[in-house]
Amino acid sequence: MSFHVFTQIMMANTVQSIEIPFLPTSIWGLMTGLSLILVLLACGMYAWYHKRFKTALKDSKDVADLAAEKEILEADIKQCRDWWDKNKEELQRLEAERQQQELLRQELVNLQTKAAQEQQKVDDLSKESTSLQNIISTLAQDRDRITNEITDGKALLERIQNQIKEVQNEAESKQHVLRDVILRYEEEKKKFDNLLQNIAQYEIKHQSLFGEISAIEEKLNTKRNELEQISEKLARAKADIIPLEELIAEKDRVRIDRDNLFKEKRELEEEKGKLKGDIESFKKKLEILKEEVGTDVDAASRYADLFDVEPKCLDAGVFPGGKREEDENSTLRNVWQSLQNQGLYFPKRTLWAFHTSLKINGINPLTVLAGVSGTGKTRLPIEYAKTMGMHSLVISIQPRWDSPHDLFGFYNYMEHKYKATELARSLIRMDTYNFKDDGIDKRSERILLVLLDEMNLARIEYYFSEFLSKLELRWVVKNEKDATERNVAEFVLEAGPRSSAGKEKGKNEKSEFRLWVGRNVIFVGTMNEDESTQTLSDKVLDRANVLRFGKPPNNRGMIQNTTTRNQTQDKFLPFDVWQKWIKRHSSNDSWMNDVNKWIIQVNDALEKVGRPFGHRVQQAMREYVANYPSVDDGRTHKIAFADQIEQKIIPKLRGIDIGSCLSESLDIVHRLIDELRDEELSRAFSQSMEDRSMGTFVWRGVTRSLDDMRV
Repeated sequence: MSFHVFTQIMMANTVQSIEIPFLPTSIWGLMTGLSLILVLLACGMYAWYHKRFKTALKDSKDVADLAAEKEILEADIKQCRDWWDKNKEELQRLEAERQQQELLRQELVNLQTKAAQEQQKVDDLSKESTSLQNIISTLAQDRDRITNEITDGKALLERIQNQIKEVQNEAESKQHVLRDVILRYEEEKKKFDNLLQNIAQYEIKHQSLFGEISAIEEKLNTKRNELEQISEKLARAKADIIPLEELIAEKDRVRIDRDNLFKEKRELEEEKGKLKGDIESFKKKLEILKEEVGTDVDAASRYADLFDVEPKCLDAGVFPGGKREEDENSTLRNVWQSLQNQGLYFPKRTLWAFHTSLKINGINPLTVLAGVSGTGKTRLPIEYAKTMGMHSLVISIQPRWDSPHDLFGFYNYMEHKYKATELARSLIRMDTYNFKDDGIDKRSERILLVLLDEMNLARIEYYFSEFLSKLELRWVVKNEKDATERNVAEFVLEAGPRSSAGKEKGKNEKSEFRLWVGRNVIFVGTMNEDESTQTLSDKVLDRANVLRFGKPPNNRGMIQNTTTRNQTQDKFLPFDVWQKWIKRHSSNDSWMNDVNKWIIQVNDALEKVGRPFGHRVQQAMREYVANYPSVDDGRTHKIAFADQIEQKIIPKLRGIDIGSCLSESLDIVHRLIDELRDEELSRAFSQSMEDRSMGTFVWRGVTRSLDDMRV
């Protein structure tokens, strides 16, 4: 009877396993075969047992046979029990699987509920596909408009090419006089060919754009069909949600592709505008070339304007008294006193911050003085250089400047002369390593302060960005005496075509001049902040210290000048003395742990609004603190770091829309300012935080007090 009960249990389990639809086919087949084997085995044993029992009844009179039969039966029973023990584990496993199937049934119910929700999302996707179709129609209209603009551009290029042919014909008729002019025209023709190639690439990009639009239309049609198929699948079996998830992912990719297309379209429009500007520029150059035809200059004087004309700003007569040998603190106090003697009353913090910013010009090549007009931004660097013993050069930036040629000059191919600027002449004479054999009176042992006055009247990136990058690369040059290593940070002046006449003079063996601008040349810029000026980009902000001048203090006009005569400085500050003042930060500095902690805090705050800064800015902040006067007294490093928050951190927050993220970041910066105990900066920062009239964060600078007039 026990075998019969076992058989019934196995049959029941087999039926239950068949009813569960979620088991894989292989497991189901294995279980079915095992169950059949067990049933057949149980039936066979039962028949055998029954037969043996009947035989035992017939032979009951034979006690010996019954005893033997009993032993056999006991052996069989033991064997069956062994078999039962062996298969008990399998029964337990099957029971666990049955429980797992119960969980799967519950999961099925949950998936059916989720399928209903996904059906709603499918309906939403159908609506969005209609919206994408409207966007495609708009892109198609833009495509037609861009095609018309390309056609107009081709017509304009054809007219320009006709003008070039006319100029070339005229040049051929005067070949004996204008041989060099023809070479110039050929170079201009190459530029126009490059322009044609750019237009062709522009057309290829547009064709690629049109192809991508067609691809998107095909994707939308495909996705529409897939939506219909998925709807049918959901009607048949809502549990199948995998195709729906794939569709959602594809929809996200289509959205990303659409955003990329819009971005590329804007970039192409900007490039088209730039190409139009280049065309106009080339037309103007052609007119200039036509007017200047017939000019012939002696090749021996090609670079007279660059090498033979002495820059006035480096006149040795400015400091006739020789070298100046003073320590840093004494020199800085003299500058402070000299400014007061002239009635120029700047806060002590401003002068100390300006001086420290100039000292770290190796990693921060530019110091910017910003603010409203009339706050002394231009007078401060000029008087500082005069009293410190530095030569100075003031360059007034013009709104039309759009290339480095406006700063350094250019080679005039018609006159065969280099049109030099005062800055180019000065940099050649301040270069320690190049132009040694050109007979130039060098001034590299001195210091030159270059002031770019109202530098943001033009776009700084157009005329100064390339040069600024070279200045920054000086930081990676470990051995500037090595010409190969120095080459990466040298600025190149275009010197025109190769010339044997220039070669005889020893000044034109190459078609370019390489300039090494050392740390003996310091760059300062001033900028007025109004609606007529350009803002500073992140690239310039990261490579500069920005000192923002607030409104003048109310007591400036009441301070009386105690000295009637200003002492004129007749000695120059040697560059080697200046270098001795410059310090490198070390991990052993007493203030280093505090500064590292503060850097992490402000960087985390800026990351919340998408304006974090990298290792270069962190390194520059440490260099600034290390070079601040008397930084090792245990408290001055807080003042120095507060300066860096004002100069480098707060300018990166300007223009960000006021919101929860910005408020959180501003609170972190404000708490750090309070920790540094800079009350004037804290008040100014609080006012900017509370000012929500513009909808963005606006920083107007700090008005420093003049109460402490002691040196």
